[in-house]
Amino acid sequence: MLTSGASGRVSALFSAKTVKSWAAYVCAVLSLLLMPFRFRRSAVVSSGAAMGEKGREERSEGNRKNVMVPASAIPLRVAVSAVLDQEVAARRALAKKRVIQDEDEVTDREYMLFTTPKGDTLFTQTWIPVGRKIRGVVVLLHGLNEHSARYSDFAKKLNANGFKVYGMDWIGKIKLLFSSILVIEEARKLHSLFEMLYAHHFTERMSMHSRSMTRMFHVPGLAGQKPLHICHGGSDGLHAYVHSLNEVVNDLKLYLEKVKAQNPGVQCFCFGHSTGGAIILKAMLDPKVEAGISGVVLTSPAVGVQPSHPIYTIVAPIVAFLLPKHQISAANKPGMPVSRDPDALVAKYSDPLVYTGHIRVRTGYEILRIAAHIQQNTKRLRVPFLVLHGTADSVTDPEGSVKLFEGASSADKTIRLLEGHVHDLLFEPELDREAVAQDIIKWLTLRLAQ
Repeated sequence: MLTSGASGRVSALFSAKTVKSWAAYVCAVLSLLLMPFRFRRSAVVSSGAAMGEKGREERSEGNRKNVMVPASAIPLRVAVSAVLDQEVAARRALAKKRVIQDEDEVTDREYMLFTTPKGDTLFTQTWIPVGRKIRGVVVLLHGLNEHSARYSDFAKKLNANGFKVYGMDWIGKIKLLFSSILVIEEARKLHSLFEMLYAHHFTERMSMHSRSMTRMFHVPGLAGQKPLHICHGGSDGLHAYVHSLNEVVNDLKLYLEKVKAQNPGVQCFCFGHSTGGAIILKAMLDPKVEAGISGVVLTSPAVGVQPSHPIYTIVAPIVAFLLPKHQISAANKPGMPVSRDPDALVAKYSDPLVYTGHIRVRTGYEILRIAAHIQQNTKRLRVPFLVLHGTADSVTDPEGSVKLFEGASSADKTIRLLEGHVHDLLFEPELDREAVAQDIIKWLTLRLAQ
């Protein structure tokens, strides 16, 4: 669905087969739009089996509101909610256990559940240096499909240099609205159509490179449906499904306020990987937020993502609206691994808190949107930043980082293009990852107030 460069151009966009596909697609969209009218005579949810004359009079006077939904929709919603709650609890328990069992002489590790104004619960954790004066604070934001605990080794290296580190597992969302339940049968019928459309018209560079270790569970009442996966690390939501990256940006802003309130007078920095880097950059476009940040470090930021053809800017929001949680298996392409270290790959893809499935439609669309926003507002960036990108990265485009560096108005900006490195720079072979970590630490240290 996404491409980070000029690769993946479509050669037969307007072929006869393509025209037929689009005609079928238009008919399907019209069918979905007309679906609500088919349920006007659906069952009315009521507390009694029959309504008396008095009840009918009150309803006619507008004193009682009736909600009309298909009766079959209610148990489905309850079943999905119950299973999700159980899986969230299990995943969060695992995240907590990892923090508690991490015993280290130079680092104290703690976790905290952070509740947003919308009622979402975010799993956050802190790495605190032991026996060292705290010289600065780093807020760490992981990339898509992973979680903050993956960066524990890097956080401890920062601790050894006097930096206190905060990590936030950013949110995923699952909004099971009645309107989406009403059209679930129609969506099932459209499954093969959308698979075909994405296979012919989109390229996918944001997909993960291993799917064999995906942890899945099935929701009762959804026999034959694709399995669901639960969100980033220990936070709420459907795994790797992001309804709106703007919500993640807002969550980050609130978390930064909390971190700075806990550390008055201490310089605050941000670190973001891949999509996490894009989220941080959008937050830095807010002058109030940018004013409180001493610097930003980005590794392989997802800022060069763009559709492979302009027409997809029209198609993408429609598909994202109709089938937001759908996973596009036909779009996945084999590519270079995200690390050149085999052990690092095994560790990543065997981690139950890491999502290894196909990218979800809405998530991909949100990545397109945030990348486009950053590209359009690069000149507004004034925060000091360091960007590192591997020249062999097949997930995000290093050319996007070059354009970010050239277009930003920051007076203090640095770029490192690492020859032969791939996407997960802090999980490359040991000597390379150590060099990356030390480069980051050196950059941060030089920007501490003397």
